[in-house]
Amino acid sequence: AILMAKLLLEANQTDVCIIGGSDAPVTRGCVYSFSKMGALAMELDKEQAGTPFSLDREGFVLAEGAGVLVLERENDALRRDAYLYGVIDNLYTNNDGQSIFASDLTGQMMTKALQGVLGSHVPTYVNSQALGLNANDRVEYLAYNNTFDGDVPVTTIKSMFGHAFGASGIMQAIASLISIEHQFIPPTIKSSRQGFADLPIVAETRYQEINQIAVTSHGYGGNNTCLLLSKYDN
Repeated sequence: AILMAKLLLEANQTDVCIIGGSDAPVTRGCVYSFSKMGALAMELDKEQAGTPFSLDREGFVLAEGAGVLVLERENDALRRDAYLYGVIDNLYTNNDGQSIFASDLTGQMMTKALQGVLGSHVPTYVNSQALGLNANDRVEYLAYNNTFDGDVPVTTIKSMFGHAFGASGIMQAIASLISIEHQFIPPTIKSSRQGFADLPIVAETRYQEINQIAVTSHGYGGNNTCLLLSKYDN
């Protein structure tokens, strides 16, 4: 949705785009289906359930949510004296081209998306979509290691909110804009880090200067999308 809005604005086909995502997957059929697949966290202790970057646990917590952004060109926003939360620097999207129920476990297509959105930029941190599925989190791990030298922090908010399916991308984008506004990196809570000890995961809230954030998103169907956001500089 953000990519489509960006294209429309750049082509001067519209002046304002209101875009977002919403999903309400907490239904009997959805819970039953993902439980049968072994994808949902089964722990009774909430501190053990839905723990990203933890090979000793498996499964995500189902969530619901919605989010909306207003996108417009800089000159138009300044003309109406709007508060600018951030700048969309770039987006990149591709598809694994596999089964709708599978992902590219080599991480190559996700790596291509991440490197494609970054170009020569090095973000302050990565807002990862890791959610607690070992195969899924492993793809994030591979894409990170293929792209960085281990000095860019990585975090995921899904350990706090769960996985809201079609609303997850917009929730990550909004969380990133909030972190730019208040200058902090949100933590990845509950992670045991087993199997990901060499990943620079932010375990506690880290207050620091935030200039640019890479947001990653991928999942069933093979869709990979990365977003690069930055602080607005007057």
